[in-house]
Amino acid sequence: MRSYIIKNILKKELKDIFRDKKTIFMMIVLPILLYPAIMLITSQITMYSMNKTETASYKVSVSKGKLHNQIIEKLLQEEDYEHLEFIEVGNPGEALEQREIDAYIEVEVLPTQQMSYKIYINSSIGQSQNAGHKLQNFLEEYKEQMIYSNIEQIGLDPIILLEPVVYDTVDLAKNEQKAGQLMAMILPLILIIGILMGALYPAIDVMAGEKERGTIETLLTLPVSNLELIIGKFLAVAIISIISAVLNVISIVASIMLVMISADLSGMMSQLNIDAKRFIVPFLIAFICILIFALIVSAISMCVCSMAKSFKEAQNYATPLMLVLMLPGYASMIPGLELTTATACIPIVNVVLLIKSVLTFQYNIGAMAIVIVTNFGFLILSLIILAKMFNSEEILFGSSKEFSILQKRYNIQKGTLPTPSDSLMIYVIALLGIIYIGSLLQVKLGFLGLALTQALVIAIPILFGWYIKTDFKEALSLKKPKGKHIGGAIILWGGLFFLVQGISLLMMLVSPDLQELNNKLAQAVTHPNLFVNLLVVAALPAICEEVLFRGMIYKGLEDDGKHVKWAIIVSGVLFGIMHLDFFRMIPTAILGIGFAYIVYSSKSIFLAMMVHFLNNGVIVLVQHFIVRPDVEPALTSGQIIQSSVVYLLLSVLPLVTGMLLLGYKDQPSIKKI
Repeated sequence: MRSYIIKNILKKELKDIFRDKKTIFMMIVLPILLYPAIMLITSQITMYSMNKTETASYKVSVSKGKLHNQIIEKLLQEEDYEHLEFIEVGNPGEALEQREIDAYIEVEVLPTQQMSYKIYINSSIGQSQNAGHKLQNFLEEYKEQMIYSNIEQIGLDPIILLEPVVYDTVDLAKNEQKAGQLMAMILPLILIIGILMGALYPAIDVMAGEKERGTIETLLTLPVSNLELIIGKFLAVAIISIISAVLNVISIVASIMLVMISADLSGMMSQLNIDAKRFIVPFLIAFICILIFALIVSAISMCVCSMAKSFKEAQNYATPLMLVLMLPGYASMIPGLELTTATACIPIVNVVLLIKSVLTFQYNIGAMAIVIVTNFGFLILSLIILAKMFNSEEILFGSSKEFSILQKRYNIQKGTLPTPSDSLMIYVIALLGIIYIGSLLQVKLGFLGLALTQALVIAIPILFGWYIKTDFKEALSLKKPKGKHIGGAIILWGGLFFLVQGISLLMMLVSPDLQELNNKLAQAVTHPNLFVNLLVVAALPAICEEVLFRGMIYKGLEDDGKHVKWAIIVSGVLFGIMHLDFFRMIPTAILGIGFAYIVYSSKSIFLAMMVHFLNNGVIVLVQHFIVRPDVEPALTSGQIIQSSVVYLLLSVLPLVTGMLLLGYKDQPSIKKI
């Protein structure tokens, strides 16, 4: 790999990007102009609305009883309530509907000699709603003064009687910590948006734009390697995204200062005595994280845009990508969510929480190290995927297959197999179905809802296969397994079972609450009847989930045997994500990868169903006969490490033996002539 070649490609790409007026506008002009304009206009509108609310007059009618007495007359003379105007109307309800009054009150004496005041408002009218709040405050103060007056009449001290305990809260947080907490809530999301806006348009231009202009072929004929070419393009996109993020932050800070000056708050801020030097180290750490995150976003953006055939198609792909990457940015706004060893492993969320922690001067060195390491891992993985995609002629020259379901059914040939695009669409539909329909069924119907969710899981691939006229025998690998494959699958599952148990135990060290969560989950999916439990928790998932993942999704990702390794890994990872639990994701993904390998080696989905049933069935039997989740004692760190090592060692021999049996091919017999 030649550095001068990469440097020249980088210069060329940066020149092309800066020639594009759209990129300049989105990266420089928009942040500089838009943020100050939005914040200034919003602050002016807010101040105008607050002033109007404070100075507004509210017309109130008393429809029943008598309101006025000496205390009320005195309160009405105070500044807070001088805008309350009491008037008389014939029909208060009709007058309120016609907006002749803003609220009315009914006064009556209860049998307990208490005075009852009912406030009637129209909450769909802002003026009436404000009048209701004003009247509530007014009557609350009136009640308080009445209590004090009554106590004084019987010769007691109301303060000693009503307030025997006085307390106060002293905030020990320094001014820098308070300012950091405020910045930590909004800064990460702004940075993510800035990096995304800066990375997407250059990524679209250097990938889909090259295809649309027809210059990608010319670039590939140059005496440069694909790796040098992709690194040059990648660095150009990353530089633009970092510049965009920095400009966004500068624009936001300048906008806040402008709003403070316009609202005459600068004097108040100067009294806080905030030492800006204390933020140097937090900002340096945050900048390093932003740098790594910008590299990851640039690689992901280029991966997504490389699948597009045109600039317009790439823009369509950019919208869901932005939504997916922006949602974790709100993690800094979730109360109680802090940077721990567990959250440090979650992509994007770990960067957001790290910025939040350093801005509030909380340095968890271990968690920070995990964030750096995991993000470097994500970056390397993203670059590997990007390099693989750039070496694919199907992706580079736009010859990839489209969604079969988007074609009219009478145009689809009989025996059509799903494509990689079809697999992803099936997965998204199934995932959304489980989240929205499955969750509702399980909440409303309990264990029956769990069974109906499995019915939904199998219905989606079956209906999809019917629509594209697929050959179900080939698409679902419906083949009778050989005897050696049956033995190999069972032995391999034994190794997977021990491996998953060992990894699950190690994850308890990352999250101490994981054991309690597992116990609660076990209670939630356990039925008193063993047969029902085995049917719903073991048998149905073994059939329904295998048809979805090791059937239609795996077959589509395999793409006629072109991407077997990726199909095994990706289908397993998707299987883990489908369970919607971060801590179960890794163990479940490992099982999914193992099940996919069994289908690939044996060409039979029945073996995957068998070991899936064995896996869930063993867990059901253990929970039913041996383990009581509600009384199971918590394990110590030493016990967890010791048990996990034992499980991992036990997994080695059956894993190797099972893979050898599944991968062993019979030698063809030689006939004597």
